Amino acid sequence: MKATQHQSIDAQIGGVGNTETKTLSSAAPFLAHIGGLRGLAILLVVMFHLNAQLFPCCFYGVDVFLVITGYLLFRSMSRLKTTGEGCCPAILNFCYRKLQRIMPPVAAVLLVTMVVGIILLDDPVLAEECRLARYTLLGMSNIHLARRAVDYFAADNMETPFMPMWYIGVTLQVYLLFLLGKITYDRLPQRWRRCMLVVIGVASLALCYSMNLRDALASIGVPTWHQEAAPTYFATLPRLWEVLAGGIVCLLPALSSRLGASLLSGAGLAAILLPSLMLHEQSTAIFPLVVGGTLLVLRYTPGSLTAPLLGNRLLLAIGGISFSLYLVHMPVFECYRSWLGSTPSVADTALMLLLAAVLAILCWWAVEKRRLSYRVWLPLYLLALGVSIAGKKTNGFIGLRPAAWTQTLPSYNEWSTADPRFYQQAFDAERIYYSTLVFDLMQQPVGKRDSDRPVLFMGNKGDVPTFVLLGDSHAHASYAGLDKFCKKYHRAGIFLTTVFSPFLNRMIPKHSTYYCNREKVEAVERWLAANPHIRQVVVAISWERRMRGNLYDWDMQPADMSPEAQTACLRAFLQHMQALGKQAILLLPYPDYDKNPLKHVHWLLRRGKGLHECSEAITRTREDYDRRNRISLHMLRQLEAEGLCALLDPCENRPDPTRFCAVEEGLLLFKDEDHVNVNGSLSFMSSMAPQLLRLLPEATSAEAPAPQGTNNH
Repeated sequence: MKATQHQSIDAQIGGVGNTETKTLSSAAPFLAHIGGLRGLAILLVVMFHLNAQLFPCCFYGVDVFLVITGYLLFRSMSRLKTTGEGCCPAILNFCYRKLQRIMPPVAAVLLVTMVVGIILLDDPVLAEECRLARYTLLGMSNIHLARRAVDYFAADNMETPFMPMWYIGVTLQVYLLFLLGKITYDRLPQRWRRCMLVVIGVASLALCYSMNLRDALASIGVPTWHQEAAPTYFATLPRLWEVLAGGIVCLLPALSSRLGASLLSGAGLAAILLPSLMLHEQSTAIFPLVVGGTLLVLRYTPGSLTAPLLGNRLLLAIGGISFSLYLVHMPVFECYRSWLGSTPSVADTALMLLLAAVLAILCWWAVEKRRLSYRVWLPLYLLALGVSIAGKKTNGFIGLRPAAWTQTLPSYNEWSTADPRFYQQAFDAERIYYSTLVFDLMQQPVGKRDSDRPVLFMGNKGDVPTFVLLGDSHAHASYAGLDKFCKKYHRAGIFLTTVFSPFLNRMIPKHSTYYCNREKVEAVERWLAANPHIRQVVVAISWERRMRGNLYDWDMQPADMSPEAQTACLRAFLQHMQALGKQAILLLPYPDYDKNPLKHVHWLLRRGKGLHECSEAITRTREDYDRRNRISLHMLRQLEAEGLCALLDPCENRPDPTRFCAVEEGLLLFKDEDHVNVNGSLSFMSSMAPQLLRLLPEATSAEAPAPQGTNNH
């Protein structure tokens, strides 16, 4: 009797294959609503990526997809033969059909986007997207994003063309897990089969909410496990319960009452739409509600009063191309936004949606619908994989662009070695050593060795220096501009040409001097304590990269990278500076500029400029600046509010949302992601003059002593 019952359940779960659009469109009426539900889900996802601020919770459409995937996958798996004669060809055929369904459209979209990105995307963005494309083609995009601790909901991460590809990795891994589960399922005794599915589902749900369970148990005094953060959004195992939930649809009780089915189906639609469209705060607590609503829609929509809503032709058509639309829409949005150069208007938004729809239909018709044979899609796959590797290795194909597009680095021949009188006391040349790695960007005086210039002077040599400039390559980039400022406004300072970090340490260096260790920090602090005339310490480093990159302690062991831990580390440094009687002045992150001038043609034409001006560097908007430096800006402004430092804001007078020209506005021009040319440094510090005048005291004149040969250490 039990065997008959299990066979009946298996028969109920049998049916068409997963994601077979053509099959779905011609299936029995009770499956027709699935196409409409898929169309509704992809519309929610597109709305989220179109404007995450206006539709912050429409990402729940992905959870609807996962439940539908589980529902169709159970139907497909019930027909898969994994025991007895002929099981191996059946398994291989199953794997091939899934790869044939997924990988050709993915490879085509990735390949076209990377090629178009050479024109429309910045070099660093394209290089990072090529890396993500490679992991996507290997089925590990979600693992790559999880290992990098990427925040899917962070505004700066939402603006990457391939960010939605994490779902491809989850899908491929779900197929593999289900295949292994099916093989195990068929070899278990009948009485254990359902228990296996229940145990896996409950374990996945518990893993998804493990942080919540831990906090709840700890609040009542129960001993708990050690866990610092909730499972990442990209993980597969914590999402497995959503896929398994799709398999229990046929186990829900049937209703003969059309009114009852309509009420349940309507409640399911409300459970999907209301949180997605009405909520303004993202929360994983809504996942069960959306999953439950999807189950009700799948089970009770056929024959109900809500069936016409999901069965209309528009939703069915969108559902038919939902996979291609999912792949295409984000690359279209980001390439268009990059070309546009400003916040999209209503007309621009409509055009983006139209382009995404047209390209999705083209991708569906040319690639997805045709079910390309392996003789076609395998070379396409390998070509996309090769391009993704080449794009990463060449920093976004930077070598393909004419040399005239790249900002040149003018010479700067005005630097002067600091007089020994102003730095030799307590100066430890063995610890505060000169760094050659970054200063290669500037022309070095002929006949001078690295050891001859441990420090550089800023301002007039007859003035007593009142501040010191410390930091990494950003401090080197600031030197020329600060020197010009000091000469003009009667200030004076000293630049220690060394890589200095107020954090625990830098990333493990390739160059022996390009990192900051305990000895260097202690030597700099001794030097500051022995020179009371140095009253300000200006620090310029790559704050955001520091917050995102690897961090090591003094013993070169991985350190806590959380924003709270790094804030505490920087706070300790600033408090020590206060104890030494020094005021810390921190330069906020520089506003970077888009590297590819071709995409600024639209911007230039709008301003009535000629194409010959494409060599000008167009910086990003203030909104982009705040978004890209979100973590570090919060940390630095918090420390300023505590009275531990003063901040120099490069975008203090740039509140508007439009892009601007760095040459015209006198702002910094970037080179190679985080370095500036001399002209950019000069104009940048000129624009910062009002802030610098408030923070840096005027120097006092002193008779400059005669040079004492080479610098004494």
